[in-house]
Formats: sequence, C-alpha cells, structure tokens
Amino acid sequence: MRYVLVLVALLSSFYSRADAIDDIFSEGVFDTKWGGALSEVKEIFPNAEKKSINGLEWLEDNNSKEVLGFERDDEKFQFFFDSEGRLNGVGVYFSIDHYGELFVKLETLFGAWKKGEGTNIPYIQWVSESGITLTLTSVPSAFSIQTMLSIGYPNLEPAKTSKDSLGF
Repeated sequence: MRYVLVLVALLSSFYSRADAIDDIFSEGVFDTKWGGALSEVKEIFPNAEKKSINGLEWLEDNNSKEVLGFERDDEKFQFFFDSEGRLNGVGVYFSIDHYGELFVKLETLFGAWKKGEGTNIPYIQWVSESGITLTLTSVPSAFSIQTMLSIGYPNLEPAKTSKDSLGF
C-alpha cells in the first residue's frame, strides 16, 4: 500500500508541475494574448520595431524588464506571428552568464525536461500537456552569444481555408 501511495504522490506532483506551464502561459505573456495581431502587440510595446525576413514578420523590443527573477540589461523581447499574423511565440533574451541559473530555475519550476534533437544548436525543452513549449538555448548575437528562452503556443485555431484559396 505504501508503494501505491508513493507512486500516486509522484505522478500527481509530475502532472501538477507540467500543468503549471499551462496555468501560467495558456492565455499569453507580458500582457499580450496568444492569437493577437501584430498591431495589438505593438500597442502594448510601442517601442517595438517590426522586422521581417522572407515574408516572416516579428516585433523586436529592447528592454530591461526583469524576467524569472533575472535582471536584464537592455535585452531583446521578440514576438513571433504565424502566416495569418497571429501571435504564437515569444523569445526573451538574457546574458549568456544566466544560462545555468535559468536552467536550474526552470527545472525547479517545471520539472522534467528533454534535450532537443535534430539540430546543430543544443536546446532544452519543457512541454506542457497542451503542447505549450518552453525552450532554453544559446543563440549567436553580433559578436557574442546570448541565452534565449522561447515560449511557443501551438493551440491557435487552424486558419480557415479552401482548396481554391490554396490554388488546388
């Protein structure tokens, strides 16, 4: 009986920590809402600059907002949008010096993680039951390397489309 109770306690603690990602990030982050338009995010971050490469658009804002208890010195926030222009991801940059501490903080808050595979850039992920993904990685930046925490939201409603509108 003792083993059953221990097993139940372990499983419930695992799921409660995994659900914490959903509880915290299911609506949005930094006063934005998942699925919000670029213009709506720009209203919240008026100094954000619109960037684009090959038709992909995002907003980038440098600020010193403290995140996860870590001070940031004029580091980037990036807001990413799907092909319909709906907010579906956010990237938060930190000094490379914070990588280890951020990893420990995220592991403490959200528990089990998995090592990323299939890419030349190493990363660590926490995935909620609904699919919200936190990714911690190091990224090249001008003449240095920075730590980036990204939050991906995969639960937007699929865009309305038809065979004709797709050209088939």
